[in-house]
Amino acid sequence: MGGHDEFDAFFRADFAPLVAFLCKAGFEVETARDAAAEAMVHALEAWPALDDPRAWV
Repeated sequence: MGGHDEFDAFFRADFAPLVAFLCKAGFEVETARDAAAEAMVHALEAWPALDDPRAWV
């Protein structure tokens, strides 16, 4: 994957839907936000090697 601009776009587009997915799966909102944030941190760390970040997260 590309640089930080691409990650920023990914984060802006996918963070809220990820939180919503986790809430629908039964997690409390704060827990879902924390888990989504943690997943995004790991995605950022692995960003150069990710071919499909949405599938990875």
